[in-house]
Parts: sequence; structure tokens; C-alpha cells
Amino acid sequence: MRRLMRWGLIPLLPVLVTCLAGGTAGSPRDLTFGQRVAAQRAIERVYYSHQIGATLPFDEAVPRELVERKVQTYLRQSVALEKIWRTPVTARMLRKEMLRIAGATRLPERLEEIYRALGNDPFVIQETLVRAALVDRLSRSFLAGDPSMRGPAREAVQAWWARTAPTLDPTEVHAVSAGALASLATPCVADDTWDNGILDDLPAARIGHTAVWTGSLMIIWGGQSGQPLGSGSRYDPVIDTWSATSMANAPSPRRGHTAVWTGTRMIAWGGSGPGGVGVGNLLDTGALYDPVADTWTPTSTGGAPLPRAGHAAVWTGSQMIVWGGGTSISSRSDDGGRYDPAADTWMPTSLAGAPAPRSDGHTAVWTGAEMIIWGGVDNTTATRLDTGALYNPAANTWRPMLSANPPAPRSSHTAVWTGARMIVWGGGDGGSSLDSGGRYDPAADTWAVTSMADAPDARERHTAIWTGSRMLIWGGNDLTCCDSSDPKDSGGLYDPVGDAWSPTSLSGAPAARDSHTAVWAGDR
Repeated sequence: MRRLMRWGLIPLLPVLVTCLAGGTAGSPRDLTFGQRVAAQRAIERVYYSHQIGATLPFDEAVPRELVERKVQTYLRQSVALEKIWRTPVTARMLRKEMLRIAGATRLPERLEEIYRALGNDPFVIQETLVRAALVDRLSRSFLAGDPSMRGPAREAVQAWWARTAPTLDPTEVHAVSAGALASLATPCVADDTWDNGILDDLPAARIGHTAVWTGSLMIIWGGQSGQPLGSGSRYDPVIDTWSATSMANAPSPRRGHTAVWTGTRMIAWGGSGPGGVGVGNLLDTGALYDPVADTWTPTSTGGAPLPRAGHAAVWTGSQMIVWGGGTSISSRSDDGGRYDPAADTWMPTSLAGAPAPRSDGHTAVWTGAEMIIWGGVDNTTATRLDTGALYNPAANTWRPMLSANPPAPRSSHTAVWTGARMIVWGGGDGGSSLDSGGRYDPAADTWAVTSMADAPDARERHTAIWTGSRMLIWGGNDLTCCDSSDPKDSGGLYDPVGDAWSPTSLSGAPAARDSHTAVWAGDR
């Protein structure tokens, strides 16, 4: 069963499986700190084995001291629950949490893999994987309800915990679990269904944020909720929980930025801060986020492109390329930069042969050798564009897209790379939203029109992902003419081989929206 993860105001995840209680109760035991660390390493190894683009050996990517800190954290949270909030962890609580996880997991095969890594021992599973999830969720729940933590809640919470944690003794925690293992049933629902998942601990509502999929976690960051935000959150579909990203050294609040996943870290860069896109509010800063360590590292600004928002970005396997965007209210850019996170250095992209300048609304895809830029808007004339070019970072050269008959000029469309072709769809021409698209073959430099039969309604500001065989688009808004607004709770699946569309289910679909994000969790 294929699964899509989407986030706007609430997490939107397809229905998975039911769960059954099974096994027999174990005898009360205890775990030493070393045994807990060994169990946590086994859990981390499973997560790391699925991390997209991971190249480092496990012991280098997830050092023992990091694992020990994670164990100390959940033990100290256990102490805090008992001593500060008078809510000691009990065997019944662990059992209920295990049943919740088994019933709510979005990746049952991955959860079973963790069970096996822990020897299918219900005692060890509940005292490590389940305890860590439970005490983190309960701690954040108590903190969220504490009047002294209101206001800049995440900064206050994280600062409070940094002061309090060292005063809590992890050796005071003793195992309480004696429960049975919660087994997973075979998936019993069809594809093309929706479920909202757990609604606890949701990030603050926002639009215009970024989202990346690591292979194990969806990370969302930034965006706007009245004003630009400098916060983010991680969604773990295995245990169906959200947890806030660290605020220490995080980038300043922003919207209109980009984010890419490198295989070990997310890079967030550029955008505009409070006050919009005026001079002084645009940014040339960013940071790298390590979800394993929950830490941020600022990117160098030496040699970085001019401050901008509305640009596009791709990850090549070794570099992040950013291009285009608006560098002020009235300007648009035809330049960009290549960022090497290993060396923390920037190099400019060539201007020779670059596409015409554009401020926003364009798309970029990575083919494995070239970045393709297409579409967008020239904000000095409000002209939508049907032009683009291909950039080779190895040679630092551009080649034009010379093919006749590209799709109609547009911005705020989507683009995906299939492995052989770029598919663009939807968007707006400045007066009407569109329900058309095209397939571009960079090897032949040719365009082919996508079928309009059974295509979704016209829209822009929607999302699109590539599933491995089809393009899935969802949401968006029909902004045709004047002040009209028609947000969508519908979508479609496009098969480029058959040039055919089929609709996504409306049953249980999330509320209509635009400017949301979507990631693909793989064939699971």
C-alpha cells in the first residue's frame, strides 16, 4: 500500500492497519543503563538503515554518546513526570501506549523491524521504544499546559528543560513493564483512503513552510502564521508522533525559503523575515538541521547569493543549488549559488546562458546530472513565463530548452522528475488557474502535452509528488479572475505511460487548502 504524507494545518496520512493484542505477560525485570543504550542503538540502526541518501557508517552517523544522551533524556523525562508533575510511569500506561503505537503506526513493517531488532521482547520494547515515546509526549503535554511556559512557548520550554534536566537523576528510574507484545494485523483497508492520524502535539498552524522526507521522518520548518515562523517539527510515522525541532542555533523566522534533504541533514536557506520582501527583510542565511542529534549548524554567508525569497532549490547528491527568486519588491534574479555542506562554501552559478530572470513561482527538478528550471513570473512586468534552461553544475554551464510547443506560460505550478522526464502541471497565467500540463524529455529536448481527460480541476499552489510510477497532485486553489477563491480538497493521479488521469478519493480527505506541503514515504 503506497502512502503519502501531507501537512498544512493538520497531519494528513492514509489509513493503515488495525492492531491485535497478543503474547503473554512477562516477568518483572529491570534494565541497566548499558542495556537501555544497547536497545536504543538497535532502534537507531533500524531508522538509519532507511535514511535516504545516507553514506556514513552507522557508528559515525550515530555515535554512542548521542545514543546515551537520548536514553538519559527519556529517563530524566520519566523522573520529571513523577517528581514535578506527580505522574509516575506505570505498566498500564506503557501497555496502553504500546497498543496506541501498534494501532496507529503508518509504517507497520518498519515497526515490526524494530520489534525484531529488540528481540521481540515485550518487556524491552515497552521499556525503551514505548517509554521514550510516552514520556516525551506526556512531558510536552504538561509543559504546554503550564501557564509559565506560554508566550514564546518553544523557546521557554527548551530553555526550561536545559536548566532542569541536569538536576534529574536518571538512575532513579526502574522498569515497570510486564506487558505483552502488541502484534500488527495484515493491512485490511484499500489504497486511496485518508486518515488524519494522531492530533496531539501538532506544530503551530502555518502556510508556505517547507517539508522534507528523510526516509524515516517528515520534517517541516518555517512558513507563516500571521508572521514568519522560526519553528519546526518532526513527524515519526512509525510511532505516529510529532516532536518539536530544537530552537538552538535555528535560522531566524522566515517564509519563502527552500529546504533540501542531503542524506544526513536538512538545509533551510533564504526567504523573507518579518516585514515581507522589502529591502532588509530578505535573507541570505540558512542552517543545516541534523534530525538524529536535533541540532542546527548555520551555513556560511561568505560567497552566498544575494538575499532572496521565492527561489528554487535542488540537491545534487553533494551540493545544494539555489536559483532565481526576488531580491527586492521590484527585482527578479537570473543568478544563483552552489552550496557544499561538507566544506561550508558557496560558488556562484554561471550567468552565461541562464534563463530569463524570474522572481517566484518557477520550479526546479534534478535529473541526476542537470537542474531544470522552468516557468515562473517576471514581477517587473507581471509576465508569466514558458521558458527555462538546464544547468550542469559539474561544468557550470547552461543549455537552453529550444523545443517548440511548451505548456502555456504559468507560475505557481508543480513539477516532478520521473527518472526520464519532467512533468509540469497546473499553475496560473495571471488571470486564470490552469488544468493543463506537459512532459519534457531533456535528452530529446521535446515537450508532450498531458491529457486533460479526467484531469483535476484547474488550480495553483497545489502539491505534487512522484510515487515511482505516477504523479499525485492534491489541494491548491482556483484563483481564476478577480478576488475569487476556490480551495480544493481533491486531487488526481497521472500515469505518464498511459497519459491518463484518475481521481483521488474524496472520502475522509482533509479540509480544502493551498500552500501546504507533501512528501512521499515510499512503497509502504
